[in-house]
Amino acid sequence: MPDVPDKYKSLQKEWRAKELVWSLAHYGLDVGAAMLAVAAGLKVTPAFLQHFSQSELAFASASVASVLTFLSPSSRRKSYTEACDLLRLARLRYETEPDIPTSALNDAVEKAQNIVARR
Repeated sequence: MPDVPDKYKSLQKEWRAKELVWSLAHYGLDVGAAMLAVAAGLKVTPAFLQHFSQSELAFASASVASVLTFLSPSSRRKSYTEACDLLRLARLRYETEPDIPTSALNDAVEKAQNIVARR
């Protein structure tokens, strides 16, 4: 069973990290927009938000929601997930099938990079 070169392993780790960052950005912005919207809609503003008017909170919520929409972190996360899955499958084939050349890994990396670049 051949060992997968380290450059492929490190590339996959890098993409996993970027996938996590975009996932956290997506959920963080989503939760932030929702919390701001709820705070703007409350009749009684929580103590830590009392120096903001309800219209300022609503504007902040809309701003965060628009960043969430235009940044499209879920789409970017999906591209890194697809790229990682493609490289993982290529690595498994390389490790388990003795007649697979290293060029198959290179082809998988190229396809994965195209997936990431599209989004």
